[in-house]
Amino acid sequence: MANTHTKTALTFVFVLLLCVAGTDAWSQAKLGFDLRSGLATPVGDFNDGFHLGVGFHSSVYVEFSPVAAAGLGGGFNWFTLDSDIAGPGFDTDGGNPSIINLCPELRFMVGTADMPTFAFVVGAGYYRLSQSDLTVTEVGNPSNSMIIKFDAVDKFGINTAGKVVFPVAPNIKLGVESMFHLIFTSEDDPLQGPDYNTTFFDFMAVLVVTGGT
Repeated sequence: MANTHTKTALTFVFVLLLCVAGTDAWSQAKLGFDLRSGLATPVGDFNDGFHLGVGFHSSVYVEFSPVAAAGLGGGFNWFTLDSDIAGPGFDTDGGNPSIINLCPELRFMVGTADMPTFAFVVGAGYYRLSQSDLTVTEVGNPSNSMIIKFDAVDKFGINTAGKVVFPVAPNIKLGVESMFHLIFTSEDDPLQGPDYNTTFFDFMAVLVVTGGT
């Protein structure tokens, strides 16, 4: 996993790229906004203890050329805990994780206003991971229970997405998107966090609204 200084440098470079787009191009830019929601599924080691959830995301961006845009995206994901994680003879309640993110992003597009548009998006930035209190109770002996509390953590992460949207009205398109997230949560000390990076996919419906500046 990249160290903190490397992550900070990558974020700085990413934001800098957003700021140095050609001045002439920005003068003819168009503002865009999208909303996305759907199912979220953990992959990799994150899938060992957690299951299917939901995702809600949004982006505001500026199309500074017919094929490129820059903006800011944010989102919320919620997953369900594996009910068997405590082992046989125990019931669990709670322990469901949630993730919010706020990331500068670049997108590259192929299409026109009156035709389907294909887009590839890459983002990097802030992720906050939290988990609700987990209650573990012995089956048949409700007096034998314990509550486990978790601290929220702030991490660096990246995401990529591919989408296709279709025009349904002037300046409005509908479509679908698949989005992959990689959050650098791996820790050498098991007391500090998991020994794996957190990865998951969003599969979402998309509403896109665009207009002139």
